[in-house]
Amino acid sequence: GNTYLFAHSTLNPLDIQKYSAVFTLLHRVEDGDRVTIFEDNIRYDYIIETKEVVKDFDLTPLTREPDYPMLTLQTCDPPGIPLNRLIVTGRLIGKYPVE
Repeated sequence: GNTYLFAHSTLNPLDIQKYSAVFTLLHRVEDGDRVTIFEDNIRYDYIIETKEVVKDFDLTPLTREPDYPMLTLQTCDPPGIPLNRLIVTGRLIGKYPVE
């Protein structure tokens, strides 16, 4: 399956409010970086594998059907401008219960 998360980004620090632009720094993520997500007392660790920019109307990232557990993160590119979409994908490398 593909866990798909998208969020806002911005270039203007005056526009950043609590939870309003959580992916502003997503462009700094590189291949090999790790991303951790928590859901229902479970920790999911992913390793970043790809980073690409697609046009705003390109739905290809949404329709991917990977044969392994994948994470996709999406935001505007450049930050705050909805011209393109930055797509970052990662592969699940660990799943652990959180106590």
